[in-house]
Amino acid sequence: MLRPMARRTPQVTIYQPRWADDDYMHRPKSFDPDIAVAIIERIKNGETLNAVCSNNRDYPLPGTFLEWLEQEPDMNARYRRAKTIQTELLVDGILEDGKAGTWDAAARVNAGKIYAEKTDPARYGPRAVVFNMPPLEAEPQSDAAKVSVKAKVNQIVERIAARKRKTEEAS
Repeated sequence: MLRPMARRTPQVTIYQPRWADDDYMHRPKSFDPDIAVAIIERIKNGETLNAVCSNNRDYPLPGTFLEWLEQEPDMNARYRRAKTIQTELLVDGILEDGKAGTWDAAARVNAGKIYAEKTDPARYGPRAVVFNMPPLEAEPQSDAAKVSVKAKVNQIVERIAARKRKTEEAS
């Protein structure tokens, strides 16, 4: 007896925000330098902005924090330095994962390499290789060699002129 094939039901994805609606209302909206410094310090220690902001309701949402950085150039510079330090910690973690040799080490190393290349391309991006080509026609090193080359060229020119004269006399 044959069983009917089961039909696949389409998978429906429902968007669920990371934060509840009431959470948006209770988060700080105006710039607070103490909170900004605390967030930057945690980022310096390797945490991501989403992780820092989602685990503490006293901190603003990540988008609000990034808006704060646009308004405060000093904090923006500190945040950029913290992200550079975070990238250094990430690269150290990649090296540790690669040495550990766990089953997911290759995937984690590749993801970390891509992230490091994108966040700090000057330091971790692909390098351009420059080859210095020798000139196509290198000049002789010594004066004697220059004289001998000139003599050979003069001999060839004289032979060509002699052939030309012979063909003109024959015609």
